[in-house]
Amino acid sequence: MTLKRILFVFTIFCIAALCFFKMNMNYNRLSRYSYELTETQQKLILEKLNDNEIEYLIEHSIAPEEYIDFMPYKNFNIYRASSYKAFKNQFIYFSDAQAVNMIEKTLNRYSFEEVIQIMSIYTYEAFDYYLDHGDEYVKEAALIYDPTLLSTQINNETTLSKYFPFSLVNLETVPVLNDKEEVLVDERVVNALQLMCDAIVQDGISKSKCGRLVVTKGYVSYDDQVQLYKEAIAEYGKNDASFYVDIPGHSEHQLGLAIDLAVYGMKNQNFSITSQFIWLNENAHRFGFTLTYPPLKEDVTGKFGQEQHWRYVGVDLATKLFNENITLAEYKHE
Repeated sequence: MTLKRILFVFTIFCIAALCFFKMNMNYNRLSRYSYELTETQQKLILEKLNDNEIEYLIEHSIAPEEYIDFMPYKNFNIYRASSYKAFKNQFIYFSDAQAVNMIEKTLNRYSFEEVIQIMSIYTYEAFDYYLDHGDEYVKEAALIYDPTLLSTQINNETTLSKYFPFSLVNLETVPVLNDKEEVLVDERVVNALQLMCDAIVQDGISKSKCGRLVVTKGYVSYDDQVQLYKEAIAEYGKNDASFYVDIPGHSEHQLGLAIDLAVYGMKNQNFSITSQFIWLNENAHRFGFTLTYPPLKEDVTGKFGQEQHWRYVGVDLATKLFNENITLAEYKHE
């Protein structure tokens, strides 16, 4: 009798276990989810999410359109789906994969608001490159959030990385050294430079166009600056190169707001002793330009004096710098 009872209990146990196993096999973890899903969507969710993550979906009643398009991509995290969606809403031209990648890479490094600010100015590729590599020349340099500001200061503590200004235009009405090559500048520079050219003629420095001033350099890309810096290292050595030539990512020319000037036909003459330079020194601020690297200020700017290098900062700031006899490097943001 005891043996029969044991066999009976064992049989019941086996049947119960089998039933439980079959029920478990047929159990749909999404059965309590309040949204209708296609078979493909169900399969994707079940493959990508664990029980806790599915429970999160159910408890918060998150609609499939809020996360489903992002799920196939590397490093997807259901808890940050709202950030992916918000990023994509801000930048509809970026792919779903790019949205996931950017949110995950900037996690614990930038706030969401900072990411939106940076991405409204930098290309995706430029910011992504910085996130992966940082500044390859000055490791501790921090990214400049908004290089479009006229007051932007560039030094060894800040970097543009591979920033590309969206507002570049070709100088067409102002003389350039080689009229067969484009000289690009920020569009805000053009009118100011034209007014300055007209004024130097009106003041009698020379009757020639722009008082014989020519633009020899405008915008310089990050990659072009890499080559210039390599040449400087070869000429001056690694320790002194940055005193004479900007480190890539640390050049005002990359902003599109800086121009180099020369006097036409006087290539080998010291620009600082020309009547054009003397006029610029006294008047350029009236048109928004400042001499970033004046001679005898090397200890402040960290750069060899560059009389040919003029930076557009707008009339108000240029006038302030002129009146206080300070460089942009010495200016403190108010």
